[in-house]
Amino acid sequence: MNCCLEMDYGDQIFEDEKGFLVPTTKAAEYHIETINLNRPDLVRARLERRRLVTGLRERGVRASIKFGTSDVESLLAKLDELKDLISDLIPEIPLPDMGG
Repeated sequence: MNCCLEMDYGDQIFEDEKGFLVPTTKAAEYHIETINLNRPDLVRARLERRRLVTGLRERGVRASIKFGTSDVESLLAKLDELKDLISDLIPEIPLPDMGG
């Protein structure tokens, strides 16, 4: 694992539903503990990102259906602002697909 060269550790570090990073290798465990990647501020940031992304996914389509054309343009501008905010947060590290 080289945090200077890699952005995503794919099969070595995952994010659980409570916002904590979960290691699958000794190297990942070392990095999570040494860099303190499960400290409260980072866990809160992961949960906030999840809340915003979930809200965007759930409300985005329904909201665009309810409004007229001019309102849709306004809504799209707000969605762009929200996407910018989300992009500044910690990126998601999804759990692995455990279904055989």
